[in-house]
Amino acid sequence: MRGTKIFLGVAIAGVVGVSAPRTATAQPAIDAAVLTGVDQDTTAIGRLMAGGIWALGRFAPEAHVGVDGFLRIDSAKGIAARQFSLLNLGARYAFTSDRFIGPYVSVGGGFGIFTGKPHERKINGDANLCASARIPPEQPQDNCIYRIDKSVNARVGFGYGFASGKHTTVAARIDVHYWAFSLNDFEDQPSGAPVPNMVSRPQSTWSISVGLEFMRWP
Repeated sequence: MRGTKIFLGVAIAGVVGVSAPRTATAQPAIDAAVLTGVDQDTTAIGRLMAGGIWALGRFAPEAHVGVDGFLRIDSAKGIAARQFSLLNLGARYAFTSDRFIGPYVSVGGGFGIFTGKPHERKINGDANLCASARIPPEQPQDNCIYRIDKSVNARVGFGYGFASGKHTTVAARIDVHYWAFSLNDFEDQPSGAPVPNMVSRPQSTWSISVGLEFMRWP
């Protein structure tokens, strides 16, 4: 009888051990990404982000700060500016690895302030937006320029990570961004700009970026 009880106890312990879910081990990592892309007005956009992630199994919240550069490729339209991203929060999920080796998805959003000069956007082909601008009669009345001061952006991305040594994951990723810009009603505007408080808000654009991400694990 005693042997039977011992056998049953071992069997039950084995079943419980197999069926009990594994507790996800938290793994912090230093994270940095370099991305380049283009928006709907053919503005070239470069993004440098640095921060960290806190992996809880294959799910991880993340926080970054960064710098965004906007370069107008088409002289008739687009953005020319530099922005400091003060806070960028998000989360990611890996399909195969708790160190994001293999495919993963990422979502997030952030807030930034434009600094230095220029920090402006050119519009081409929008007569309603440019209606309040003082544009010489001989020039197109649907082309104008205005200064932007802040932005909010949302992103969704896909990445694929590769192990690069025992403590490092390097990933290729592609992100789609939505940018919403605001204007300062009290900031001096360039010649030919619309009246700021008559510009509908937010002014927005879409962009797509590709780049590399580096995750350093303990």
